[in-house]
Amino acid sequence: MKQQALSKLEWQRLLTKLESFCHSEDGVRLCNTLKPALTRTQVEQRWAIVEPLKDLADQGYRAPIGALIPMQKVFRASSLGQILEGNELRDILSLLLSVEKVDRFLSDFSDRCSPLAKIKTQVYALPKIAATQSLEQFHPREIYLMTHRMPLLI
Repeated sequence: MKQQALSKLEWQRLLTKLESFCHSEDGVRLCNTLKPALTRTQVEQRWAIVEPLKDLADQGYRAPIGALIPMQKVFRASSLGQILEGNELRDILSLLLSVEKVDRFLSDFSDRCSPLAKIKTQVYALPKIAATQSLEQFHPREIYLMTHRMPLLI
């Protein structure tokens, strides 16, 4: 796209605004590599998807997504059959709790916002392990044993 068109779109200003919603350094880095590449029709089709999400945000509702711990090393170690240590199990717990919060948000708002209903079909939260205890109360060794008895749902 020509620089003049990017200037008219205030592209850098848009990227700066988008960066403010990023929760990781990778997100900011990827955000800065974005370039417009859609036709007007494609933009209008995507806006129809985004508009209900924007309306939800305008009402003050925010998805409970924060910064996520980088999990590549943990997933690689696990795929190689290595024994995970306590801090790695804690990282898995943190990820599972985040997915559980997002799943709850999707369940609560998917009837008001069709894009969230579609996303909900692609998010698999860890099933409730105990009805009376939160995951945070489990010892990492117990979480390790429980998660190895269940299929991986992330």
